[in-house]
Amino acid sequence: MADVDMADAETPPLCQGGFGLHRHEQTMANTEDRATLKKAYDGLRTANEELSRLNVSGHNLRETQDPLRHSINKLSRPFLRNLHILDMPDEILLLILNLVRGSQHDKRSEWHIGTEDIRNCRLTCRRLCSLGDPMLIRLIRLRLTPSSLERLGEISRHPTISKGVQAIRVVLCAYKRRFNDDVNELIDFHLGEVGRILAIIEIKECWVHGDGPHNRRHFSEEEWLEVVSKARTTLAAWRQFQETGSCDDEQHRVLLETTHQKYQGLYEVQESIRWHKVLPRAVASAVARMPRVRSLQFDGADPWAFELRSFIRPGEDVHGAIYHTMLEPTTAHHADDQRLDVDSCIFIPKTIHYVRETGIRLHSIVINLSFLEDIQYLLPRPKHQEGVLSTMQQLRDFKLHINRCASEDHSEKLVQVLKLHLDAPNLERLTLSLWEGNSGWGVGWGVGLTSHPWRNLTNIEMCGIALDLSDLRIFLKRIQPTLIALTMQLFELRTGTWEEALDALREKSYRSFEIILPSGAECNDLPKQEVDEIFAYDHGDTGMSRVELYVRNLLTDNPLRVIRDNEETVQDDADNTEANVEDTEGLEGNLDNTQGDTA
Repeated sequence: MADVDMADAETPPLCQGGFGLHRHEQTMANTEDRATLKKAYDGLRTANEELSRLNVSGHNLRETQDPLRHSINKLSRPFLRNLHILDMPDEILLLILNLVRGSQHDKRSEWHIGTEDIRNCRLTCRRLCSLGDPMLIRLIRLRLTPSSLERLGEISRHPTISKGVQAIRVVLCAYKRRFNDDVNELIDFHLGEVGRILAIIEIKECWVHGDGPHNRRHFSEEEWLEVVSKARTTLAAWRQFQETGSCDDEQHRVLLETTHQKYQGLYEVQESIRWHKVLPRAVASAVARMPRVRSLQFDGADPWAFELRSFIRPGEDVHGAIYHTMLEPTTAHHADDQRLDVDSCIFIPKTIHYVRETGIRLHSIVINLSFLEDIQYLLPRPKHQEGVLSTMQQLRDFKLHINRCASEDHSEKLVQVLKLHLDAPNLERLTLSLWEGNSGWGVGWGVGLTSHPWRNLTNIEMCGIALDLSDLRIFLKRIQPTLIALTMQLFELRTGTWEEALDALREKSYRSFEIILPSGAECNDLPKQEVDEIFAYDHGDTGMSRVELYVRNLLTDNPLRVIRDNEETVQDDADNTEANVEDTEGLEGNLDNTQGDTA
């Protein structure tokens, strides 16, 4: 029992110790599980909190997006928004200023239109001032004088104004050698000029309409008569100086001599500029500095294309205005012999050549001459012709207007000029005009107009041109089927008939079509009244001539064919009537013979 008891007594501690170790290990395991569980719980709680915050953010986002979408939907609907004009971008403001300025016209006297409105817009705010600066000058008129050349250089170097210049017009005016050599020649010319102005005043035109397009003031009859009286005094002094070499009024003699000396000085300066080729070089340099200049114009026909003639007005120094007029250069329009100096026309090909050397590709060339001694003066030197052909490749607008040419036979020269200047595949607008004496041009127009195809040509104006029907058909085939405008004024059809020409013209589509005062073929054979009925405008509902209605497919029958058919019908009726009369006379003769035999 003792052993058993002792064994029993010693065993429990061992059993106890094993059980305690096991419990400790179990406790440690439970602690780790609880830590892991807690960590997992904390992570879950954090995820729940983050999810809750995301839900809140999503809710806030939806609350923000819904009204935003609603506002976008509302603002996207077409309605007038409450915006100020200055809230618009520069591109739209420039379009508005262009509308204020008005459309650009081709007429030589309308380039200044809208400038005053732009000046007024510039006064409203700095932004419109900066946007309107380039619109102040669109056209630069250039004369063969140092002051004009200096002004061209200043404008071309201006950082803002130079960006708005679109064209340079070279006014073909000059100081004449004969005026420089003889004061009496100068007096003779201006006696006619001042006399013309006084004649306008004396018919009271100025009393009714004012003294010019830019001065709206009207003067009384007494004021104008005082001007005429003072001017007549000056003219009388000039005539006395021509006859006797002196004047009763010493002041006029001194003024005449002083004016002629100044004229001689201006002539010497002009000749120096010509000799050194200053004008073509100055134009080329200016075009290279001004980014928008793509048009060159040469004007020797428009008397008001430049400010040369000082109009006499009441309240001013009449004698001073007249003597100031004597110091201005003249053009062929004003010159009594109607002859432009050869050197003035030679400037045209020289200027085009120098502009081409700068690398600038012109889009428009306008040549407007009142008188041309020889069309050959429009041709550049042979070594420069290849460069001119290169210049024409980008040309979009070409206008050649000559009132009168002195040389009689110039068909071959015209062909050379047209081939050189019309080798322009991108040409869109073409104007060819010779107002007086088109008989000497021969076949020049036909060869020139049928040498090149123009797939972009949409505006055509031909005045004083003579073409064969075959050349007209070839020309029409070389242009596109739809035209914006076609004008044929004083157009002569050399061969063929106008009936066939109208059929050929009918194959095209036109937005505007005009035939004014045609000649040749039926127009020379038909009575003038019938020609007017066919080609003249109808003042009725349509406002178009019968020819225009037919060419534009608004009339079924060719009006000239109708006349021809009517004439043939009348002739057939007349022939039938004559045949019937002959038959009747034959029957009557046979009847008489029969009655005679019976008797």
